[in-house]
Amino acid sequence: MQGALAPKDGSTHCAEFTHCLGCSSYAIVGTIKDLHRLFSFQRFLMSEMDYYAKGEWHEWQGHHQDLITQIDRIAVDNFFPEMVEQAKVLAEKDPHPFWAIRMRQSQLSREARYGR
Repeated sequence: MQGALAPKDGSTHCAEFTHCLGCSSYAIVGTIKDLHRLFSFQRFLMSEMDYYAKGEWHEWQGHHQDLITQIDRIAVDNFFPEMVEQAKVLAEKDPHPFWAIRMRQSQLSREARYGR
């Protein structure tokens, strides 16, 4: 609610999901719980990359790919490999509820749009 990109209205959290990693207010403390949330966000980004046809959203997909790569780089450069692997497995098996809901919404939208 008080982050650099948040609306600062006292009740609304920032909704700029893809700007988190570049925000001066963003911090990762290195717990399994925190890394689980980060890797769940990464899985969300991966799922979003397939949402639109490649040609029409090339730049947007490139931005998402850069964020996916940046998440891996942050994790490898700053946290114990065992912790990173445990959090990645957890995010794959059981994504954080916030990101799980968004991935489900994207899936439903994709099915409605493309019939898949």
